[in-house]
Amino acid sequence: MARRKKKSPPALGDDPLSFRGDDEARSKQHERNNIDTSKQSDTAISDKNIPDATVREDDSQGSVTIILDPVITLAEVSHLKESLLGYIGARQIQVDVSKVEHIDTAGLQLLLAFSKVFKKQGGKIIWLGWSAAYSNTAELLGLTAALGLEES
Repeated sequence: MARRKKKSPPALGDDPLSFRGDDEARSKQHERNNIDTSKQSDTAISDKNIPDATVREDDSQGSVTIILDPVITLAEVSHLKESLLGYIGARQIQVDVSKVEHIDTAGLQLLLAFSKVFKKQGGKIIWLGWSAAYSNTAELLGLTAALGLEES
């Protein structure tokens, strides 16, 4: 009789967004933290949602434009991650990286993970205004194709 090979859990760091979990687990977490989710919606957008970026909503096409700040490093990643998770399930997002002057590996890892999860959920992500710093860092890390630089 053939033995079934046990599937091992992904190693820590494979998917920075893997903690996201399902809606039920997230609801229980919100209840424990006394967060009122009745006022939140997937399409509700305000500048308060993303402390390290500017957000514009284009209702006519149902798309959102996120303009990232000049610095995206490990220090900013946790705030940006929490905010970006709110857009999972949206139809289309435009991410403007033209103002990025410095981005480290953690910043690129977050944006790459977000892009993969967003696309897997059926969304379309469009990268706008590749700054030299963003392009150079992506190229240095070998992520130009994964981030869509070659498509832009």
